[in-house]
Amino acid sequence: MRRLPEEKKEHAEISPHFRFTRLHTVWNFNWDDSFVFNGETHISWEIVYVVSGCVCVTEDEKLYKLREGDMIIHAPMEFHTIQSAENTNPNVYVITSIVEGELPKNLTEGVFGLTQEEQKEYMEIYSRVFDFFDSDERDALEGQGCTDALSAFLIKINKSHTAEQKLLLSHSAMEYKRVVLSMTEHIYDNLTLEELAAINKTSVSNIKALFKRHSGTSPMLHYSRLRCTEAIRLMSEGYSAAETANALNFSSPNYFSTFFKRMTGKPPVAFIRGSSQVEFI
Repeated sequence: MRRLPEEKKEHAEISPHFRFTRLHTVWNFNWDDSFVFNGETHISWEIVYVVSGCVCVTEDEKLYKLREGDMIIHAPMEFHTIQSAENTNPNVYVITSIVEGELPKNLTEGVFGLTQEEQKEYMEIYSRVFDFFDSDERDALEGQGCTDALSAFLIKINKSHTAEQKLLLSHSAMEYKRVVLSMTEHIYDNLTLEELAAINKTSVSNIKALFKRHSGTSPMLHYSRLRCTEAIRLMSEGYSAAETANALNFSSPNYFSTFFKRMTGKPPVAFIRGSSQVEFI
């Protein structure tokens, strides 16, 4: 039996590294083998857990493949897509939440293959969160219990796992990564598809094929989404719509406003005034 110290230690203050302050959404998705979600960006943290089947996930320029029992966590303002893979019909659980503070970097650097025990534990937490959302009368203490359980689980995962880089490393996946990185490097330049092809020393048709295969969208739409994400970041830091339009090399603030509304369904002023959830359309 372990002997306790004779003197008691007092005033052990604990400053939480992070805590969940709001649960945004909870989803139980069942997709067919041809499902493709073309992506979004938002200020929430997003936990994606694969119950069964297989999915391919893009996270900015990275391409991951997740199978049953795998989990990935998207940080705020990361552009991410997901699609069915390997001719499976995936069942995927998704929770989005606002977090105060920052999750440990390890939790955002790759994929976590959960043990059978951890899978069971997370399924129980997810069911509890789902039931809380499904209730007509949401008890505040139960909501806190849900967020506390979720926080404790992620702390446990961070301690017991190192993020795995389950990246797709095929030739086409590496080409896709190179093109997306070039888009990011030239995010302020408002490039044409022909200019992107020239920078990457490839053809326009090859870039189109890469994006159709790996993100289910067109390269210029992806580039526009990246530029829109950068616009959101700039406005979050206090830039006006006109300043953002100028920084991103738009021909005019009016054209930027039209572009932003076409991409998100909302004008820039709606985001500046506090529209936190942005989904690309």
